[in-house]
Amino acid sequence: MFRTPENILALAALALLTAGCILILAPFLSAVLWAVIICFSTWRMYERLLTVMRGKTYLAAGIMTLLLAAILVVPFIIVGTSLGDNMDTLSRALSRLRAEGLPTPPEWLAGLPLVGAKLDALWRSLAADTGAVLDYARKLATPVTKWLLSAGLAFGEGLAHLTISVITCYFLYRDGMAVALRMRAGMERIVGVRAHHLIEVAGTAAPRSSWRR
Repeated sequence: MFRTPENILALAALALLTAGCILILAPFLSAVLWAVIICFSTWRMYERLLTVMRGKTYLAAGIMTLLLAAILVVPFIIVGTSLGDNMDTLSRALSRLRAEGLPTPPEWLAGLPLVGAKLDALWRSLAADTGAVLDYARKLATPVTKWLLSAGLAFGEGLAHLTISVITCYFLYRDGMAVALRMRAGMERIVGVRAHHLIEVAGTAAPRSSWRR
């Protein structure tokens, strides 16, 4: 039956198509899994909102997605924006230092007990030799810049995955019941009548524990 050329070609095409889908979706699998977990944990809240919205799934799903975005995505955007502003301020300060050099030390610095005179003298020597200060700043800035770049890339990647998860939640909320019915039918074919018990246990354990807290 499976040895005919047509069947072999069909199976090969199906295998290639499956492998291609896996390769394309592999970078997003973690985001989709997080979306499933988030949606599963907040499903009872969605059901209550769906009742309030009189069964309008697209509206309830949109409101839930906006709430998740406000709780999960917006704080990361604010942190990223503040970090960008701080980096811009640091860059302007270094440019000003390169152009104007160190300012004169404040008068109160020399009046500090024990170390005031030494700090004042060190400040004045550094102000007189701005080139040495800039060289030291460049050496110090190189590893810091690399770390900030890698941290920024990781932060951006995490924010992108989180955004994809929240967007995926909309479709899971909207079409969750249809997906659940298909999963129930598939499990019934695999394990028989025990599928009802397994789905009931999986659907009540996590949400109840989370909402009771």
